[in-house]
Amino acid sequence: ARCEQSRLTQRLIDVQERERRQLARDLHDEFGQHLTALAATTATVARRTDAQDAPLADALERAQASIAHLHGLVRD
Repeated sequence: ARCEQSRLTQRLIDVQERERRQLARDLHDEFGQHLTALAATTATVARRTDAQDAPLADALERAQASIAHLHGLVRD
């Protein structure tokens, strides 16, 4: 009975680990694509932003930093 319980416990751990890896892969793929699109969009807007518009440039920098941070979290 102990051997069977140990085997079932290990099987449960293996299933949970597979689910965790699959979820991580799905999150990485889905969020990664959207974050990449947001990064490209903010980079395009930043390139077209007038140098005189410092508040907008600052906001875009903060947005780009947040996107990069989230991208790193998702990747990790």
